[in-house]
Amino acid sequence: MAAESGRSDDSVVTSVGSPLFSSVFPPEVLPEEREGNMNITNIKALGGRDRVISVNSPTESLAPSLEKMMEEDAFLPSRCCIFRMPSILYRHKEQAYISNALSLGSFHHGKPNLIGTEKIKSKYLQGIISRSHSPEARLRQCIDVVVEVEAEARECYSGIIGFSSDEFVKILVLDACFIVELFRKDAKLVPRDEK
Repeated sequence: MAAESGRSDDSVVTSVGSPLFSSVFPPEVLPEEREGNMNITNIKALGGRDRVISVNSPTESLAPSLEKMMEEDAFLPSRCCIFRMPSILYRHKEQAYISNALSLGSFHHGKPNLIGTEKIKSKYLQGIISRSHSPEARLRQCIDVVVEVEAEARECYSGIIGFSSDEFVKILVLDACFIVELFRKDAKLVPRDEK
């Protein structure tokens, strides 16, 4: 029956022979006549009194549009995993979503209330490189490693990063070394700071 109606495999087929459907779709409807999302086809093999209604599902009409949207760069890069907090969440409790201790990454970097922790990060960076046989070489090695992955790191952020390449690399080196040193201190692999 599907082959005779010429329908695609993605549509729904209903055989119409009952009086209820005959009153909705009377016999004088021509083959392949369209009504909205339906194709109505008379089936000659069944004596011409039955019809097949092929209903194009919304899924099939929307899928190509969404596929096209995904092909275009309308969606975020696959690496994207760092997002700004949606403003709608700020309405509930603004202070819960504003960084007030430290900034990791570029979103809150440079905010006046976080300047104090930038000094701590600098101290932790100094701690990591000072334990090397050649601190200057170690610092340059850290910078080189981050420069190599800068483009990938930028792709992790939703939206545009408003920092130059040098400034962004500096932020990442400082933050990465801070995190490593913080974990090492917590695990007692290096001495903790005295109070």
